[in-house]
Amino acid sequence: MSILQTWTDHLKNYVCDQRGVVAVIFGIAAIPIVGMVGASLDYSRAANVQSQLQDALDGAILTAAHERQLSDTQLETVIRTQIEAMVSGAHGADALTLLINRDPDEETLMEISATMKVDTTILEIMGINSIEVGADAAVSVDFRSLEVALVLDNTGSMRSSGRISSLREAASDFVDVVTEEGQSDNVMISLVPYTAQVNIGNTTTMEQYLDKDGLSEHHAQLIEGQVIARQSGGSCVPRISSADTPANSDLDFASLDTPSVPGFARLNFLDTYGDILRELVGVKAANAQTVTPYEYVVQGGCIYNPTQISHWQLYEQMDDVAWKGCVEARPEPFDVTDTPPDPSNPDTLWVPGFWIDDATWRATNNWLPDREPPGADFHQNGEHYSVFKYASSSGHSVDEIPNSTRGPAQNCGDPIVPLTDNFTMLEDRIDDMTYWLGGGTVTAQGVVWGWRTLSPEQPFTEGAPYDEVTKVMVVMTDGRNELVSSSNNALRSHYSAYGHLATGRFPSQSVNGARTYIDERTLAACANAKATGIIIYTVTFGLDSASRSMWDTCATETDMAYHVNSASDLIGAFNEIADSVGELRLTR
Repeated sequence: MSILQTWTDHLKNYVCDQRGVVAVIFGIAAIPIVGMVGASLDYSRAANVQSQLQDALDGAILTAAHERQLSDTQLETVIRTQIEAMVSGAHGADALTLLINRDPDEETLMEISATMKVDTTILEIMGINSIEVGADAAVSVDFRSLEVALVLDNTGSMRSSGRISSLREAASDFVDVVTEEGQSDNVMISLVPYTAQVNIGNTTTMEQYLDKDGLSEHHAQLIEGQVIARQSGGSCVPRISSADTPANSDLDFASLDTPSVPGFARLNFLDTYGDILRELVGVKAANAQTVTPYEYVVQGGCIYNPTQISHWQLYEQMDDVAWKGCVEARPEPFDVTDTPPDPSNPDTLWVPGFWIDDATWRATNNWLPDREPPGADFHQNGEHYSVFKYASSSGHSVDEIPNSTRGPAQNCGDPIVPLTDNFTMLEDRIDDMTYWLGGGTVTAQGVVWGWRTLSPEQPFTEGAPYDEVTKVMVVMTDGRNELVSSSNNALRSHYSAYGHLATGRFPSQSVNGARTYIDERTLAACANAKATGIIIYTVTFGLDSASRSMWDTCATETDMAYHVNSASDLIGAFNEIADSVGELRLTR
């Protein structure tokens, strides 16, 4: 029962009592009783206003911290506007008074006092027209050092509905807010565009972390030991392994020798096979180039790829086609960890990305000519798997100009920008972002490379130790994880950081199975990054509700996961995250 109801019931009882003594007593006591009731009501209202004022001031002082470069007069206007919008008019509150104190000897310290008057009702009868309430707040605006990784979707689906242009604007606005005047000190931001792959940059520094010798578990896994060609009527086993030796079979091993004619590597076995290989390579003596020695396997009338192949060496064999910078995901568990690269363990190194020539006229990525050898036939998928054709890039149709590309780097987007405080350069790179067709979406590698740019470990070492800085990752995607399927059974899908579906790295060779696997690796990458203290925000654009839960889980808190469906909402989400990131830096 309320205080007012209690006193009302007592008053009714007194009024109904007709005894003279009671009437006299009531007449004497009524005035202070009414005053007490009125005081309790008015002071209760004043307490509510004081609570609102304190909440408003706590928020306003954070704004003041961000705007501390303003003059006192300008700052008071900003704070007054914010507080009055939240409190003025509530329960008759009015007449806000502010006192801002900035210590001249300590520029980072700020104190604000606020008072308001709350109009009374009952107490007004007793000559008390208002009750003054106050609130105080103080903040140290010494911003903690901040590192942010922007992990942004540059896949082909970003071409629709102006999504890529909206993302450019949103990311650029984010940088502006986080680095606005007075806040840019000790801030560094990295940019990690991703597609089905991530481009780490083809720098000398990055090259030292590559598996150039083909020793990593999944390096060239799809094509090693594959049968390439057979003589008409011959029979071939589909694949050989490094365990096959002349001792346990009738295999003959041959290796590339020093060229006997300028620029052509001659094979040390029967001329019949040499002629076949020359046609497979498609190189004439007049224009051939010296190639890196490989060991080739010949069994009866069958020719096989080497059992150990290096993508790096394939690039080196070609005249004018170089590694662009994309890499494959490392074998589990290293694919979603920040374990530093160690040359003594090839699985911790990165395999240079290489989308093999898809040798059919209707293929997605047919970029080298294929010739059937005289007296022999390509064996089933031999024209797709053959490495002999890369001994020269003569006649290639490689095109690396976006948005639709062709060649070993198809779907390999723009390189990572490591942590930097050159925000002009960073925004230029953001403005240059575009979408890249093909491949699919592999956000797991976007997340883990975002983490690696924040890490103090190799390959990117710009990050400070975890306990010395606030580290934040913002991950944006507009679609589900997926690989683009292919009707070519030799590949079964487009190329990705996890290879083709036919490579064998996925639990199944179905697109749905690949999606489930990449989702699991994405969540593992998120969990591993968060375990180091990295704060993750996620933003999805146009994603169906059934697919959003993964990004709620990936984010540090569920309210750090944003799901938008329009360009304006995307920009708004990035601005809201930027404001939130700014608050994370304040030491209060």
